[in-house]
Amino acid sequence: MPDKQILANDIINDHIISLLNLEALPDEQRISLMNQMVDVVNQRLLLRMLHEINPAQKPEFTKMLDEGTDEQLNKFIESNFPDFLDMIAEETIQLKEEMVNHAKNK
Repeated sequence: MPDKQILANDIINDHIISLLNLEALPDEQRISLMNQMVDVVNQRLLLRMLHEINPAQKPEFTKMLDEGTDEQLNKFIESNFPDFLDMIAEETIQLKEEMVNHAKNK
């Protein structure tokens, strides 16, 4: 049986299309799949940030999401979520693992 660390590294480093053996899909379908995955990761990140943010900052954050510019939002995230890049990696890895496990169980 393969080492769990090796499998984890494969999940992190391999492209999801390769992990799911979907190289034969037409480009349009692969792009659509990737866009859907990005949307899922973004939704998970938003929910995670809303859950982790200081309650006193939540109104400011939600207002920025609705009315702020990308630059303002990025600055807010940098200031209030110093581990944001780690959060992106974690959510991406989690989604990849879920997709691979789902594909294996079919």
